[in-house]
Amino acid sequence: MSADRYIIRIWSRGSIAEDFRLPKVSGYEISSPGEIAVAPENVPAEIALNCAGISYMTELSAEPCPPAPILKRLFEFAEKSSDGGAAEFFPPDSGEKKTVFAGKTVAFGKMTRYSPELFLTLRFPPVSPADFDGTGFTELLNECLPFAVPEKYGMSAPPEFDYASNGGKQGFADFLKGGGFPVIYCREPVTHMFISLPDAGDGIKTGCLTLRMNAEVWEHDNWRYALKRLLRRLACVLDAFFGQIFIGERPMAEVVWKGIPLELGEACVIGGAYPELIPGCRPGDNSGPGGQNAGRPCSPDGDGFASGSGAASVFYYEEPYGPLIPAELLSVRRKTLFGKNRGQGRGYPLPDDFASAGTVPSECFASGKKNDDNDS
Repeated sequence: MSADRYIIRIWSRGSIAEDFRLPKVSGYEISSPGEIAVAPENVPAEIALNCAGISYMTELSAEPCPPAPILKRLFEFAEKSSDGGAAEFFPPDSGEKKTVFAGKTVAFGKMTRYSPELFLTLRFPPVSPADFDGTGFTELLNECLPFAVPEKYGMSAPPEFDYASNGGKQGFADFLKGGGFPVIYCREPVTHMFISLPDAGDGIKTGCLTLRMNAEVWEHDNWRYALKRLLRRLACVLDAFFGQIFIGERPMAEVVWKGIPLELGEACVIGGAYPELIPGCRPGDNSGPGGQNAGRPCSPDGDGFASGSGAASVFYYEEPYGPLIPAELLSVRRKTLFGKNRGQGRGYPLPDDFASAGTVPSECFASGKKNDDNDS
């Protein structure tokens, strides 16, 4: 970017090309390469999550950089032109970017103890906290779902560290290297992050990441897209063997892995050793109803889909299609004599609430030790 050139990007739901006329300012060159159509993954996440249906971007530049009174006129022009979308303003060099929303943004009700909840969960082989790429992990959150970037974190409740004043993503990455099971508060409607990075060794624990949020997010197309995209991309980055988006009470306990839950949720990913154990899991195997149960291969980039299945190790599914999980791979919730779920009302499930699957692949555990609790 030129040291004396101001950039404005107008993000709109519909095309504004027909009515778009560049403002004329004496002594300044105001130019634009024209409007372009944009895919959802190419819209800045903060804008995409606040303004549903953004489909076009129009960039204009002012050179040399105008003084404040003229910039104010350009800001007003950009806001009016955005068709209820948003406008980004980029000062020369490293000046602070500014974003303005022109229309009504997506809003959610305040969470209460009775509010329905949505969980995005990923399970992956144990990884040493010292080897975990905390900065890359946070950058991916910021790219796909900035509301999930921590605001406060620590080892107690309320958390003792503020993200902004404690080194940002690098400070958070350094904190994660300490291991344990930290308390992490995010930005509503995402309320909490649960992350555990246990060392390998006991053949029971696995790495675990869970984002907890207001279930109202699933009512919005832009949020559904962002969550599915994040699930696919994080699954590849973390080398996950299972992940899901689930509305309701959490269908499995944290950290301890006993097998795939009975309910796969709104969307899920399957990787690791599981694709070889589940008929019809990989593309090309159309053994399911209508041949539509095979998963789509995932990628750590872009929209989270791989262009081919050759190198893919994680596969993505949405309801109502497959996969049909063999019974021996499922972990079911134990029930009392009266048929009520154990732990109901506690707010979170414990490992003892579930029976282990008949088969739990040793690849889920870095030690290679199999789970011997096959008492289902």
